[in-house]
Parts: sequence; C-alpha cells; structure tokens
Amino acid sequence: GQLTMSDSVVSSNTAGDGAPGGDGGGIYSQGLVEVISTTLTDNAAGAGLLVYSTEPPYSPGPNGASGGKGGGIAVWNSVLHLSSSLVVGNLAGGGADGLGLPQSLSLENSPSVQSWGQPAKGALDPQSRIGGSGGSGGYGGGISATLSSIAIDRSAIDSNRSGDGGKGGWGYTVCGDGGRGGSGGGVFAGNGSYVRVQETTVAHNHSGDGGGPCEPIVVRSDP
Repeated sequence: GQLTMSDSVVSSNTAGDGAPGGDGGGIYSQGLVEVISTTLTDNAAGAGLLVYSTEPPYSPGPNGASGGKGGGIAVWNSVLHLSSSLVVGNLAGGGADGLGLPQSLSLENSPSVQSWGQPAKGALDPQSRIGGSGGSGGYGGGISATLSSIAIDRSAIDSNRSGDGGKGGWGYTVCGDGGRGGSGGGVFAGNGSYVRVQETTVAHNHSGDGGGPCEPIVVRSDP
C-alpha cells in the first residue's frame, strides 16, 4: 500500500497491548509512506503482556513479552520519507514483568500460597519456584524501521523514548532475568535498514531502562 500525509497532526494514539505489543502507535506501514509538514506527538506502541506456561506450577513462571516498536512510526519492508515534520514525545512499548512467587511467603500458610494464579503443590517445592523473565522494551521511541529505507529531511525528532524492560519474576530457587531496555530512543534502524538524515535535529531522546533481576524472596514465620 501507499500512504501520503501532509499538513496533519497525529496525536495521542496507542497500538494494542499483546505478546508482543503492537508496533507503530501513530503510523504502521508495510508499504510506501510519505509524511510532509506533519506533527506526530504523544503516540505509544503497545505494551507487552505475559506469556503463560502450559503446565503451571511445575514449569517456570510466565515470561513477559516484549513491548511494541516505533512509538511514532513503525515501518517494515517499506520506504519512508519524512520531511518538514516533528516527531516529539512518542513512546515505544514497555516489556512485561516476569511472574513467579509473591515477594513475601509465610511458613505458616505456605501450602496454600498461590503461584501465578494456580495453587502451589508445595509452598517451597523448588520445581515450581522458577521466576519468569521480563520482556524486552520496544525499540525506536520515535521511529522504528525493519528491512526498510528511511529518508528524514528538515525535521525534528525530540523527546522520544524507547521502552523499558520488564523485571524478572521472583523464584524460590531461580530468579527470572530482567528484560533489556529498548534501543534507539529517537530512531532505530533494524537489520537490513538504511537511514539518511539531513538538516534535521535529533535531541533529548532516551533509550529504555533494563528491567533488572528479581529481588530476593522474604520468607517470614507468622507468630
């Protein structure tokens, strides 16, 4: 397909959450895109959700899915020409937190502790106590390109942010890993992509923070 947009405002749109989150909060295309004298602001790619294990609680807790790419614009196998435009304040999707144990366990009531929505067979059964990993943050807070060619002329890409990674889930024996923060706060060019930038300001953009591993489990004894 082909999209031509001029003298327009694309604002406050959100792609759907999912596993992974949806790409392209403002614009998503797999064709030819031309954006002229247009402002894309406060759009967001979709957040990641949990990917549930098929046999809880004996397999690891659910992992977090990755967030969507391209808060303002996401293109795949496309050609994008952006000219005399603003891409400001857009956000790629955040990765979901991995799931596992509650942060605090009671030895008194431990046989009935819930594990990601399912009753635990044994509260301290190590085979059911592996925390899920956090999902990666989405790439390209302003623009994300995969297998695409992009030309950006006489524009500004400012104050966009790629997605934060999700935290690892708590586990009695193994903590889940935190998800990686998303790369390319302003523009992310994935594998097979070509980007040309001319007479353009790229400023105040930020990559996402990593989610970090889970915190230690606190086991308490009820009085």
